[in-house]
Amino acid sequence: MIRVSIIIPAYNAARLIDRSLESALRQTYPVIEYVVVDDCSTDDTAERVERLRQASDRRDAVKLVRHERNRGVAAARNSGLHAATGDYIYFLDSDDELPPDAIATLVALVDETSPVDLVLGEVEVTGVARSRIAHIDMQEGRVDRQKAILAAFLAGRWPDMTCNKLERRAFLERHRMAFVEGIVHEDALWGFELAMNADSMVVSRKVTYIYHLQEVSITRGKSDRNFTSLLTVLDRIVSHVAERGLQTSQPALWDYLADFRIYYYKELVRAKMPVAYIQEKIQAIRVIMRRMPKFRYRKRLASRLKDMAYALPTRLGIVYVKLLVALSK
Repeated sequence: MIRVSIIIPAYNAARLIDRSLESALRQTYPVIEYVVVDDCSTDDTAERVERLRQASDRRDAVKLVRHERNRGVAAARNSGLHAATGDYIYFLDSDDELPPDAIATLVALVDETSPVDLVLGEVEVTGVARSRIAHIDMQEGRVDRQKAILAAFLAGRWPDMTCNKLERRAFLERHRMAFVEGIVHEDALWGFELAMNADSMVVSRKVTYIYHLQEVSITRGKSDRNFTSLLTVLDRIVSHVAERGLQTSQPALWDYLADFRIYYYKELVRAKMPVAYIQEKIQAIRVIMRRMPKFRYRKRLASRLKDMAYALPTRLGIVYVKLLVALSK
């Protein structure tokens, strides 16, 4: 049987880890390895994991990896990848949960004689601001063309969230995939790299993940680390485009980059960052985009209007972006 490794990064997750880990331990699929990575929590996260492990008849399948210092969720996921031995990897966040048949539903879509790189399921969102999470906008079934997989991703037809995907471990190892440590928004880069590298994907419209959207994740303001991290993400995406020549085969690529950049500008304005700071970050975006190869497809009007924000002087650009935000409400 196909063996699945569920990786759960956890930091000060004592309040919610019971719900998450118990839902993973209650899976109907029998062949699962559990890798919980405690990122040097200062609460009793590790003790709670150990109690749950001892109480479960799957106790021998649970690994607890502990960091000696707090390194962030990207590093915790990398540690989980290093410790995992399953045929497929599945990421679960410590504040979310799984329906009982989540893994069984996804594994049933894998043909052992013809392995698939990715298997996607649908997400049920609970909590505040439910509309903020993207859902699958694709027909169920298998896609065996890399170009089509990336095109669907760029068009926003499947979400870039790290969780709720079976990812073939051999596929991840072949492409030497790992999370960029020390940044936030690493999910956006991970999703792009999955889409860029995958040669096969199966989609299910059944709910295989329950996302608990917390109020703090909505109200917390953006910091310099957020904006610097997004620059890193964009820089790496542009490098991938240049190296692979993706601009010659992906008509939706410029729309994707336009959406990324206008989101960045809007967040700078919403965070009420100083004009000098906004000017510095916008200039950094311009420098990165100068490395973008010439695009061969006609740009949509909506993308050209978003691009205009970067063509204007900073103070005028801020007014323009505020107008776009107002019109989008």
